[in-house]
Amino acid sequence: ALHVLAYYIKKSFFPVVLVADNSDFPVVQSFQDGRVAASLAVAFLLIVLLLLWMKQKKVYAFSLAFFLITLLPVMQIIPHHELLAEHYLYIPSFGLCLMMGLCFKSLGEYSKRISSFTFLFFALICLFFSLRTLERNKDWANEFTIYHKDLQVYPQNRRVHLVLGKAYMDAYLYDMAMRHFTVAVQGGKVFKEAYAYKSYILYKRGEIAAAIAEAEKALSVGELDFARFNLGKYYQTMGDEQKALFHFHKVPAGRFLLPSAVYSFQIYQKQWDQVHADR
Repeated sequence: ALHVLAYYIKKSFFPVVLVADNSDFPVVQSFQDGRVAASLAVAFLLIVLLLLWMKQKKVYAFSLAFFLITLLPVMQIIPHHELLAEHYLYIPSFGLCLMMGLCFKSLGEYSKRISSFTFLFFALICLFFSLRTLERNKDWANEFTIYHKDLQVYPQNRRVHLVLGKAYMDAYLYDMAMRHFTVAVQGGKVFKEAYAYKSYILYKRGEIAAAIAEAEKALSVGELDFARFNLGKYYQTMGDEQKALFHFHKVPAGRFLLPSAVYSFQIYQKQWDQVHADR
């Protein structure tokens, strides 16, 4: 978490490389890692500055305290699913912006000789951040542009490959989608959704046996209503109605529960099993 704090400060002042999905962020796992010492130094410096400013420059202290306090809810004191996210800086950045404004104001009032240089430096910083914002807006044009930009920083980010694969699948670009889903199921953290989406594409291509194999892989990782429902459809397509019913009946509550009931009803009607059809 201390490493993340240092990262947030760095990105606040130097937003050169930005990432929408930081799920592949390199986690510090040992005190022997050099980044731990650097992060501790940054945290110690912030605490010292805060204590000094509380006595001498209270507005500065307020700006720094605002930054730190508004970051606390996302600093893993209560662990949650995202280690860090750049949008967590939206509110805290007000504190750093206020601090920067106060610094420029103080420099401008310190001496008339340097006031013009101070204004020029301030203008250059505003220009830099404005141009960076305009450039970043291009990355956010659509799902493809933003996530391809992320892959330039973290090429093996499996969650980004999953989301990008889904975007290609929705656009019926199945070959591209399959490439990204293949990466999403590699390594330690496997995304069961990628297996389910691969099975769906294979089914659309008429490769039913391969589709069943991929759906089974998804369910071996964990229960997934989309995979369970599709598995029922695949077996129904192959004419194995008993296996189809088995999977339709195991679909958990959610958006696929009603379609599963409809398909089960159709099978029972076909089998002249009115008792089960009525259920």
